Amino acid sequence: MINSLTIYDLIETLQELAEEHGEDTVVMASCDYGDHCHTEQLINIQSVEVIVPGTSAYSLSGLCYPDEEDLEDDFEGTGGEIDPNDFEEEQKVVVLRYI
Repeated sequence: MINSLTIYDLIETLQELAEEHGEDTVVMASCDYGDHCHTEQLINIQSVEVIVPGTSAYSLSGLCYPDEEDLEDDFEGTGGEIDPNDFEEEQKVVVLRYI
């Protein structure tokens, strides 16, 4: 099982934040830039999608967003945070995309 927020948790948190800060407050994502100091960069969210992620040895989470080529190939490898034995092969996830 992936250890992340559920849709329910996200909605509940966003509702609380909307009440406290207003519904027009901008929502962004953050991630480690990957530099020596581990700068946390902020990223604009462009869309919200539901996907079945692939696994990747390159990703620190162990998961990746499959592109068209990836959808045709089998994903191999393991990443740092996701044990491939815990990941259900067709498990869907909500992705906040910034591309």
